[in-house]
Amino acid sequence: MSQNLHYSGDNIMMGRQSPPQSKLFYTTVSLEERVRKDHPLRKIAQVVDFDFIYGEVEGRYGINGNVSVAPPVILKMMLLLILYNVRSERELMSTIPERLDWLWFLGYDLDDEIIRPYFKLENVRDGVFYVANQLFGLQFIERTDIPKYHPDVTVFEVQEADGAHVGILYTDYFPRASKRGGAWMNSFRKQYHKNGKMITPIICNVGNFTKPTGDKPSLLTFEEAATMFHEFGHALHGLLSDCTYRRLSGTAVPRDFVELPSQIMENWALHPEVIKIYAKHYQTGEPIPQELLDKINNARLFNLGFATVEYLAASFLDMDWHTLEEPVEKDPIEFEDQSMEKIGLIPEIVVRYRSPYFSHIFSGGYSAGYYSYIWAEVLDADAFEAFKQKGLFDQETAQALRKHIYSAGGTDEPMELYKKFRGHEPKVEPLLRRKGFIE
Repeated sequence: MSQNLHYSGDNIMMGRQSPPQSKLFYTTVSLEERVRKDHPLRKIAQVVDFDFIYGEVEGRYGINGNVSVAPPVILKMMLLLILYNVRSERELMSTIPERLDWLWFLGYDLDDEIIRPYFKLENVRDGVFYVANQLFGLQFIERTDIPKYHPDVTVFEVQEADGAHVGILYTDYFPRASKRGGAWMNSFRKQYHKNGKMITPIICNVGNFTKPTGDKPSLLTFEEAATMFHEFGHALHGLLSDCTYRRLSGTAVPRDFVELPSQIMENWALHPEVIKIYAKHYQTGEPIPQELLDKINNARLFNLGFATVEYLAASFLDMDWHTLEEPVEKDPIEFEDQSMEKIGLIPEIVVRYRSPYFSHIFSGGYSAGYYSYIWAEVLDADAFEAFKQKGLFDQETAQALRKHIYSAGGTDEPMELYKKFRGHEPKVEPLLRRKGFIE
């Protein structure tokens, strides 16, 4: 089915010439050429060896179709540009007394108890439905006549603007003893076609948000509100699927592509035109004040240089482990130290996961694929850029997003689907701007 592009660092490590780049790779002018000569980023290239960041089609270290396209310049550009932020954050850190909270020091600290009253669960859910309606014309009608597996569950019929049936959505948002933690999307029945008939999907969104108590409703933090938007994006991927075969429908796409439909929804969660529609005080009905919105924005941007390097360090460590060619006995900590030294990791940052408990890459399905989180961010930032350019709910863009991303499932190569939607391959600059790394 899908061609998988993977990094093949072993070719450099073993002294062999790298294979030519696939035509599917993201190509761009090298960052060093675009950064002005006196910019401090120029110096980074002198200490970081990026030669091994190449890939090949159907690389030997694939993870069973879970990886789509891994552009070789993404990690390079990200690491270069985030070190711009790391440099300033590192200097700032030296001025802060030991053990003092950075966010508090800079006034970016967020008191959840001040934020929560503006994020009543039902209001956030209505905000999510509002975005889906504005983009795709979808309607969500609560159904009390459909069986549900627990009293806390709410059932909605999803309809097109003209009333045509799309599917069923179960929302299961509260914790209970028999339920694991976290948030996710399930498909009770995937969409497919049989004998010329559309079999419509039955989808579930699950969360573990605070339950109502007495006369106080369920109130969320902003991060929990963003989580609801995120998981609803996965739900839309299942609900809007229009594929012949069940095996290819909905979220049956490579792991580093499946987060695009979910992560793009988070962009609307904090957009000024949307958040003031649903973020209203549960007692007074007043919209969330701009001061709190500024704090949310500032807190989300703060320290991203360090946080992103921490994540990328884990991605490089993953690749180093999975580009070993022969069985070896190695001390994992010593191996990590060598891996981090190779990328020039500064001592103030430690790799996000130490190897003995880095379960994502050894037992969690992310072998040679931990990078996929940042790649999905590249995709969603570039995709949302289209709405920023043409209009927050531009219908032509929304219909292209629905047709080529939400409805197409795994019926084509992810990069081909993306280009059909966007008109070009994804660019990294929108993500760098969103993180505050470039203007």
